[in-house]
Amino acid sequence: MRLIQPRLVLILFFLTIWTMRSSAQESFHKLSLGTGWAGSTLKDKVISSYIYKKNGIPILLEYNYKGYHSFMGVRVYMLFNKLKTDENKGFAYKGDLGNFVPDKINGLTHSQVSCFTFQTRGYVLGRIYMDDRLSLGIGGFVQYDHVHKRFLVLSYENKLKEGFFSIGPQLMPVYISGPHEFQFALSASLLTVGARKLAPDEGSTTRVSGTSFLKEYMGVESRLTYSYSISQTIGVDFNYIFYYYQYSKPRKEQMAIQNLTAGLSFMF
Repeated sequence: MRLIQPRLVLILFFLTIWTMRSSAQESFHKLSLGTGWAGSTLKDKVISSYIYKKNGIPILLEYNYKGYHSFMGVRVYMLFNKLKTDENKGFAYKGDLGNFVPDKINGLTHSQVSCFTFQTRGYVLGRIYMDDRLSLGIGGFVQYDHVHKRFLVLSYENKLKEGFFSIGPQLMPVYISGPHEFQFALSASLLTVGARKLAPDEGSTTRVSGTSFLKEYMGVESRLTYSYSISQTIGVDFNYIFYYYQYSKPRKEQMAIQNLTAGLSFMF
């Protein structure tokens, strides 16, 4: 009897450790849909030297896989807003006989930039375990950004279309404790293929493009996520995402977007 008790204790101990590791390392798929608040700041010298700002409502659709040895995910992000500047407040194209350039054309004023951002992103990370609850993902990402801007020059509307294809490294520590999950992701672009196309209503279309390795283009993203599993199949996600990029062709452009989102997730 004395021999059996220590053995039972050891067996129960190792079964408990194995269960903890299995629950922390359990593989699953997750599909998430979220929305919330986004604050954008733009300075694009192709448009003007002003700084434009505006809040908007983003849409975030994600698929994530957490496996024993890896993390993988795909994200689709959309945001539409009309950024505005106060630096030219009170300015108007007018003379003694009144305005010779309308203040508003096609829903835009000379203080606004209409901006639509569409982003797709995928990542693959190897998973390194620090302990039963904490692990570190190390790998890389691939991202494509499409940005469509409209702005006025005198009485003409100009369309500026941009596309950036980027790859780079990504780090993502993940902490899981029961139904709670915290993760922080940090990534930066290394190699980018970019193009900008300016199509004015009057005049010729111009286009610039090229490949950049830590030169003409720079993009950085940081993300903090808290997830809570209501059940084995349904949960909620809360995200803070900060994204910044700059491109120097043909003139320097800088864009920063902060996002606070919440949404439902479905595990399977």
